[in-house]
Amino acid sequence: MKRFAVKFAEITAVILLAVLFLPGLVESVLENVNRRQVEKQDKEIVFDAEMYPYYQMLNENGKQIYQELYAHACDGQADFGLQTRAGNEEVTDAFEALWYDHPELYWLDNTYQYQEKDNQVMSISLKINDLFQKQQVFEQAAGEILSSAEQLPDQYAREKYVHDALIDQVSYDVSSSYNQSAWSALVNHSSVCAGYARAFQYLMQKLSIPCYYVGGTSMGEEHGWNIVALDDSYYNVDVTWDDQENGVDTYYFFNLPDEMFDATHTRGDQSVNLPRCLSYDLAHIEDRDIWQNVIFRSRES
Repeated sequence: MKRFAVKFAEITAVILLAVLFLPGLVESVLENVNRRQVEKQDKEIVFDAEMYPYYQMLNENGKQIYQELYAHACDGQADFGLQTRAGNEEVTDAFEALWYDHPELYWLDNTYQYQEKDNQVMSISLKINDLFQKQQVFEQAAGEILSSAEQLPDQYAREKYVHDALIDQVSYDVSSSYNQSAWSALVNHSSVCAGYARAFQYLMQKLSIPCYYVGGTSMGEEHGWNIVALDDSYYNVDVTWDDQENGVDTYYFFNLPDEMFDATHTRGDQSVNLPRCLSYDLAHIEDRDIWQNVIFRSRES
């Protein structure tokens, strides 16, 4: 009987402790869950159409894949299981959209590997290089241009300053390391078309000027350039081809409408869905007296 009484007392004590402390414990757990959810929401980016057009081109499933890719790329996490059900074609479209929209992910290579089962992609391996550990170096290099551009009075002046700064600081070099990224142009000061265009896109985005990477061909070669939004109009900009060795006209491809630009450039893949560039308002205002006498030749011709 004494053993039963002792056991009963122990059980009663446990129940009393549970009654006293369980509500607080549950409340604490819920509070931590809610806090983590809030922190997660705070880290999420709204991929609005004006700044991230390739995201908007995807269907809802593709947007979910894009968000997964973005989250893991930002964290530098190369290998992960894909939560969204999708085939490789849909993953490819989402990856290309991500790569075109986000020049700040300069540590992300433009290829990936995947494993699939029953035609569904189960896991993805991104190629993330060691530049992920050198973000401060990149930000310092970009900041040197941005700090000066931010002092200028309007968006056109800032765009022109960035365009000119890249031409002054970057040399065209096919052997430049990481030459598909903004890093090559801003840190190495040598790159190819992709590096020029992604550096220009990154700096424009930091200045709150919508700017898109365009993939396609120029003079029969694969090429990358930009579309920029200024004063409610869109314009083509090719910083690479403006950085000509002879330096005769460094504004030949600066802020052109499609009607002039398409003579030498053709959009490809998802870039054909970007806004058309119809305005002549900013075309050749910097080289008005010379551009018609310039004969353009690409570096490969």
